[in-house]
Amino acid sequence: MKKIIIAFIVLCLAGAIGYGVNEYNIYSSTTMKKKEVVLYEQDVLHVDGGKEKVSAKVGNPSLLDVNVNKHAIKLVAKKKGKTDLKVKCGYKNFNVKVDVRPYQISHKDLTLFVGQSYKDPGDFGGKVPNYQVKDYATSKNGMITATKVGKTSYKATIGNTMFKGNLTVKPMNFMSEGLTIYDNTDHYNLYSKNSDKRINPASITKVLSVYTYLKTIKSLDEKVKVKQSDIDQCYSCGGAYISGFKANETVTYRDLIYSALLVSGGEAIFGLERLCFKNKEAMRNAMNKYAKEAGMNHSHFENPVGMSNPSHYMTGNDIVKMMKFVLKDPTFKKMFFTKSYQTTNKKHTFKSPSSGYGKLAKGAKTGYTVAAKMCIVVCSQYKGHTFFIAQTGANNKIDRFNDIRKAHQIITNL
Repeated sequence: MKKIIIAFIVLCLAGAIGYGVNEYNIYSSTTMKKKEVVLYEQDVLHVDGGKEKVSAKVGNPSLLDVNVNKHAIKLVAKKKGKTDLKVKCGYKNFNVKVDVRPYQISHKDLTLFVGQSYKDPGDFGGKVPNYQVKDYATSKNGMITATKVGKTSYKATIGNTMFKGNLTVKPMNFMSEGLTIYDNTDHYNLYSKNSDKRINPASITKVLSVYTYLKTIKSLDEKVKVKQSDIDQCYSCGGAYISGFKANETVTYRDLIYSALLVSGGEAIFGLERLCFKNKEAMRNAMNKYAKEAGMNHSHFENPVGMSNPSHYMTGNDIVKMMKFVLKDPTFKKMFFTKSYQTTNKKHTFKSPSSGYGKLAKGAKTGYTVAAKMCIVVCSQYKGHTFFIAQTGANNKIDRFNDIRKAHQIITNL
């Protein structure tokens, strides 16, 4: 049987931080395709021929330092550029495309608000910048978090490359008890205040309720009737908001979903619970099942409307996890981003609360109970990034509005 010669190319990202190893296997077969290897300045590329003799020829020698012994080759990236690397291993020849890139930091001089975290979106080849800052901020896991108002300087080390910059920290005071801003594009908390504190989510609950209902409905255009019991439950549960449907009114599942999602219609939520599940326990179990799937390990649901209950709770970080989970469903996403909806019978028009929170807000769900106070979850978009803002515990609508405005100010500060 014909012997297969294997050349192992190991990319060693051996910096002071961000250490990692990627292996590239090149097989000597007629179907072998050209390989491309990305290196960053000062990275090392090893070619190991095993028992076979190896040699290498670089198209542009100014980009790579080459050190060859009998069975191995060591190449060190010197400067930015692309070149061909021809490797001979025994009787086999391999062509490798090498792309040498510089580390690129996006912003050397930073202006942050107190409490804001910053992760540079620059190209670091999988490494994590190590920030060093003396005052007014802390650094951890490749991020700077502003802690108090003032001006200072910082250093960022990436591999063997160092960047220096200035940091200015400005004041930012939120009136809400809790506020979480999550960058769903770069996957980190841009701002965090009591994000792990257990809270009553009020009608933010209905985000997961609606998602749960959507998973059982076969046709959103199927016609159903609202019952008096659906309306009565809004009163008996403690005062859930009623969107305006009447007893015996013919509507569609779609109408009920939009009522629940856009204007927090309690009669719609209870009607959907009656239509989609055999009993309240089945609905509750389904909601908690989806919460577990979403990784919401610090949440539990007792009812679909969000009325106060010691066993009904979420956290700011879990609200973010919920949004990441439910927006993967294209039907839910379309409905959540809808600004206005008129029911099939033309009797009702529902408008999204997101319309009142600025151009960045694409979808929102508000909530209120005496225990929860004013709360809201907002999905906002800016410069190609998607953000989730979970605000809880505002004393009034003005504080809630102003805190979302301030959250958008932090987002646009990037």
